[in-house]
Amino acid sequence: MEQWSDKYLLGINEIDEQHRGFFELCNHKPLSEMDRAEMALMLEQLNDYIENHFRHEQELMKQAKYPDLESHLAEHKFFIQKVQEMKQEYSYMNPLLYEKITIFMKRWFLSHIMSSDRKYQEHVINYLNQQT
Repeated sequence: MEQWSDKYLLGINEIDEQHRGFFELCNHKPLSEMDRAEMALMLEQLNDYIENHFRHEQELMKQAKYPDLESHLAEHKFFIQKVQEMKQEYSYMNPLLYEKITIFMKRWFLSHIMSSDRKYQEHVINYLNQQT
């Protein structure tokens, strides 16, 4: 699975730190060393981390008056809904879904950073520079 790389940096320190933190959380412990309770806890931590990150990111985009905010919010909503659906499946089925969920989260997050987050990058950087 993809590891953190500087190619994911946006040049927005607080967002970059959050993105890096997501990767650290995803890569914390190998699946083979986790029991079902640890997997459930990790899924909750990942979910909480993402929701908090999205709230922060959305607030920055609002403050920066990012013109495509609604589209970006829709992507966040889709991701959260998809993760919730997968977590529900996981709770009724077997631990092998843990890997499916974490792979989906990581791949989607990477794609989101490299495409959608890059779209707001300039707006937020300009906003932050005006605040200093």
